[in-house]
This record gives sequence, C-alpha cells and structure tokens, in this order.
Amino acid sequence: MKPSLWSLPILFLVADATVVAEKAKPLYVSPIVTAESPGHAVSMDVDLKGARSLFLVVDETGDGYGCDWANWIEPRLVGPKGTLRLTDLKWKAAFAGWENVKTDKSAGGQPMVVNGQPVADGIGTHAP
Repeated sequence: MKPSLWSLPILFLVADATVVAEKAKPLYVSPIVTAESPGHAVSMDVDLKGARSLFLVVDETGDGYGCDWANWIEPRLVGPKGTLRLTDLKWKAAFAGWENVKTDKSAGGQPMVVNGQPVADGIGTHAP
C-alpha cells in the first residue's frame, strides 16, 4: 500500500499541569489526514503557556484498525528562550498500539516521508 493512500488518525495535543492524558482536555484536535489533504499534513501551532506536561495522543479514526498511524514532523517547542526539539527530550513514557513509538522513523520503522519528501526529525507512532 502506498503511503499516499493511508489515512492518519486524529491527533490530540494535550498539555496540563495536573491531569493525565486520558482526563485532560485537548488543546488541539487535528482533522483526519488523508491522501486528499493538502501536502498530506496538518500544521499545529498551539499555545502551551502555563503547561507543565505535554501529551501527544493518536486515536483511531473509527474506520478499522489499519493505517491509524501518525508522524509528528519536526515537533518543537518554541518560546522566549528559543526552540527545543521534542526528539531531544527524555520522555516519561511512550506507548503505541502497534510496534513502538520511534524517533526519526515511522511506526513501522521506515524513513519518514511527507508529500514525497524525506524528513529526518520526527516521532512515529500508531493508535491503540
């Protein structure tokens, strides 16, 4: 199956100082990304002011279990002190519904590609 035919699940970006991801209110919920999505990607720019924890959550799209994967491409925190790559941070935990969460590769272990172009920095995972 070609990556351009796969659909990406809904992405939740959750950040809160006092709750866990299962109970936190999402700060951002992406549309489902499909082959028809411009650039096969969705850009996220979310204000995390005051947050002390960050959860990146992938959920299934409701159309079966196949291809509910996501790649966060060049995930970064940007603030007054500069830019911090999420792939450079030590995570408290990472879970995937299939395979393992990977840095700089897709959930299946392949190189990350967006709109036919290789990407070197990212997080790849699969929904539960």
